[in-house]
Amino acid sequence: MALLGMLKGLFKSGEEEAKSAAPKVKKVKKAGKAVAVTKKNTLKTGKKPTAKKAQKIKAPAKAKSAGSRIKPLVAVEETAIGKITHYFGNISVGIIKLKSALTVGDKIHIKGAHADFKQTVTSIQLNHQSIPIAVKGKEVGIKVGKRVHKRDIVYKINE
Repeated sequence: MALLGMLKGLFKSGEEEAKSAAPKVKKVKKAGKAVAVTKKNTLKTGKKPTAKKAQKIKAPAKAKSAGSRIKPLVAVEETAIGKITHYFGNISVGIIKLKSALTVGDKIHIKGAHADFKQTVTSIQLNHQSIPIAVKGKEVGIKVGKRVHKRDIVYKINE
């Protein structure tokens, strides 16, 4: 039994010596090429070989099935119809100096340095009286959904 253990020990030490005598080879990818790195190569450069992590490649987006409905893009034209001259925050009303007519139900786009939103005109007032149509040159108040500022431009959306 003891003799068998000694023989195994001899073979193991012989294998270890053979492994240490052979140069250690690692494959490192550099710039798309596989390069064998040995102990000698690392001694010359003084740097440890490092393998770059593989970058994950995103799969292309899956095409939508024919069953899903995609709305076609429609060219939307906007015409400047006025400019905000004042805003009453407590009642959320913007005063507009009109360059062209505006009616209740029109879709408008208010755009400025701080505001950029679209809404439908729900009410128009002139001298505290509700009116359905405002004409060019008048200053009217409309109920706005968000805060607007002086000199914001009001566009009418033509669909």
